[in-house]
Amino acid sequence: MIASSCYLQSPSRERIAEGVSRCIDQVTEGTMNRFACLINKRKNTVWGWQHGETKIPMNDLLRICHLVGVSLVDFLHTDFVVPEKAKWILAIPPISRGITKRPPPRPFDREEIDRLLGLALEESPPLSMKAVASRLNTNKRFLYKHFSYLCKAISARHANYKKACYKQVRKQLEKDMKQVANTLQADGIYPSRRRVALISRSVE
Repeated sequence: MIASSCYLQSPSRERIAEGVSRCIDQVTEGTMNRFACLINKRKNTVWGWQHGETKIPMNDLLRICHLVGVSLVDFLHTDFVVPEKAKWILAIPPISRGITKRPPPRPFDREEIDRLLGLALEESPPLSMKAVASRLNTNKRFLYKHFSYLCKAISARHANYKKACYKQVRKQLEKDMKQVANTLQADGIYPSRRRVALISRSVE
């Protein structure tokens, strides 16, 4: 690479992105997600390299070149072809130490959560699913996945409660405005919409 710098220009980010795309096309038949899995990098990281959005670190670039059997100069300056023997399938050591493994899913007591959701369904005023998930210290999406019927019932009950509250507030507001309008008329003042609204707000 040092020797080639005398007669080759520094590669652009687009050229590096093209090299990454070429590796993806030849090694995993254009499947970026699979290539990211093979080199043990996050999908959004490899996507950024492939589209020139982010700069690939030199140690990652060198490791990829080594794994696919292509020299760094060829990767950066030629339309290289990945050797057949480099089209590996599974066990490739990680490129960097930045990868963290996901923790195994926590076991859960289905009967207990089912019982707690049943209790939440009967609470008054009705709880939202967000509040229920927070109380159970778990993810709302997880609850919907495993207890769909109960979650939908809780959500529907809360939605109906909110709708009823809205109707009640609206009904009371209409009653107050009507009373203000009657009072203005009794005093010989024309109850315009603006005047009624102003007086109603001041009363609130």
